[in-house]
Amino acid sequence: MGWSDAYLYPNQITSFKKLILAWIVLFENANQTFDLNRFNQTQTFDKSTVLTQLYQLVEFCQIVENNPNKCLVHIGL
Repeated sequence: MGWSDAYLYPNQITSFKKLILAWIVLFENANQTFDLNRFNQTQTFDKSTVLTQLYQLVEFCQIVENNPNKCLVHIGL
């Protein structure tokens, strides 16, 4: 992904927010701690911490949705 692809503007943010909301549903059904594997490296996560961060991300998305002068900079999850 190039740097120009890292900015989510109001006309793009709704789709991203829908993805995050789907992840919230997924992680709400997870165990209190769970492991994720990325590049053959396993990391343990706390469900409540992950959900808190996802809810905060939804709030950021709503700020961008409601303000045409803002964007969300996405540098990876």
